[in-house]
Amino acid sequence: MIKLTSLFILLVLATSCRDYAEVKVDGQGASVAWKSGGATSVSVTPWRVGPYRKQMLSMGARVKVEFPALKEEDIELLGEKFDVDSWLVSIQVSGLGRRQRLASYYMPLFKRSGRSGVMGVSSAEMGYLDLYYAAASISTRLRNLECPGLEHRRLLGKAEIREIATGNPMIVVSKMQEYSFQNKVERLDFQRNIINLGESVEGEYQVSFAFYNSKKNRVLSNDAIAPQVIVLSGEKNERIRGCENLKTPPARQDGADEIQNFKFGR
Repeated sequence: MIKLTSLFILLVLATSCRDYAEVKVDGQGASVAWKSGGATSVSVTPWRVGPYRKQMLSMGARVKVEFPALKEEDIELLGEKFDVDSWLVSIQVSGLGRRQRLASYYMPLFKRSGRSGVMGVSSAEMGYLDLYYAAASISTRLRNLECPGLEHRRLLGKAEIREIATGNPMIVVSKMQEYSFQNKVERLDFQRNIINLGESVEGEYQVSFAFYNSKKNRVLSNDAIAPQVIVLSGEKNERIRGCENLKTPPARQDGADEIQNFKFGR
């Protein structure tokens, strides 16, 4: 009983200590000044390869993304007044005065109860983005190969988050900001959201947030850039012993893999 009481107190304290965004509504729209969230951590994703999986390459890097904290009553307000039903989170290339959107995902702010069917506020607070080399992005079959396809031999040396000293990012919801989203967008998966960066993942990236209506495919606010830069660096090529003269086995027409029949070049 004491343990349960202590756990309840910890949960209450954790909830009360969240740094919630400040939401203001007027006749023109809404402004949301958020104080926490963005790219909060990143790590290199290892890839054990070669005969007996004794050698190491990299699949890429995994980024943990935390959504700006909103109070339930503010989420309901944004939904009722401005038709907001989701977050739109995007990953962008950053640097040299340019930004290129690589991928976008939406995360619902509301969910329907399984038993009653009543719509309520979603408790989703975070997700993960996998910035992968092409050889690890295309399919599970290629990720399972002991000798990676597409001549992939890259080892990523370092993955880090660099904080940017800026004020609180501001999301502005208004008719002036609203537009139809033409890019591909998928629902953010809790397990794996793979983004194919090609032969090299080295570079700097940033995460942005906007409010979104997933049913109408419309963005309802500006894109607010999170105050962190994801830095991937130190790529180098490795030689994988036992994978000389590699030929990637083709996928069988029945959908099964030829991995078991794959022979190493020696």
